[in-house]
Amino acid sequence: MADRADLRTYAREQTLLDTDDVADSILNTYLDRAVQIVATRFKWPFLETSTTFDSVIDQHVYNMPDDWTYTESITESTKNVRLRELSAQVVRQRYGDDPPTGDARAFYVYGEKLYLVEKPTQALTYNHFYRKSPTLFADDDATPEWDSNHHLFLAEYVIQQLWLREEDRQQAGDAQQRFEEGLGDLALFYLDRAADEPMVWGEWPDRIVGGNQGNMPWLNGV
Repeated sequence: MADRADLRTYAREQTLLDTDDVADSILNTYLDRAVQIVATRFKWPFLETSTTFDSVIDQHVYNMPDDWTYTESITESTKNVRLRELSAQVVRQRYGDDPPTGDARAFYVYGEKLYLVEKPTQALTYNHFYRKSPTLFADDDATPEWDSNHHLFLAEYVIQQLWLREEDRQQAGDAQQRFEEGLGDLALFYLDRAADEPMVWGEWPDRIVGGNQGNMPWLNGV
């Protein structure tokens, strides 16, 4: 296990750059960026979470959780019925901005809002299974939220950025390769445990690690 201070120390040992050369705050920024890069690469199980929300009669639009990045599924909690996901384009072509009222049997996501289709005629509780934004380092004692045996490779991203500052592209390239290898090892660790994932997401058993996911507004500017 490595906390933020450990990762910074390792990066400095490998580059021989101290705080007079590069401030801790810059290394902290690099570490947060590394965590965000990790989050975008696969459908990590440690980013899966859920919440509930109550529908309001005749209300079509609902807010997303603050840490939301991508919706996996919506189920009605009493009957555990999964709502069908539609595209915003299809719904708006059919109904415009005012769908009919009835039982909510589907949903779509648009502009970081959740839309139920049709507009509910009764108040019900729904389960929202989604992928959250990654937890960044709050302080020097904070550690990454994944398996503790796969923390140290984050420092390789910091090392890469430090070597780029020093205009040593060979060393930077070597660090980038080690970072990518660490990411691959982390993916293999969770792939080996795919069978242990509970089927609460309403997906097929072989779904756990895939390609990049779109619709991640927190990544803007990275």
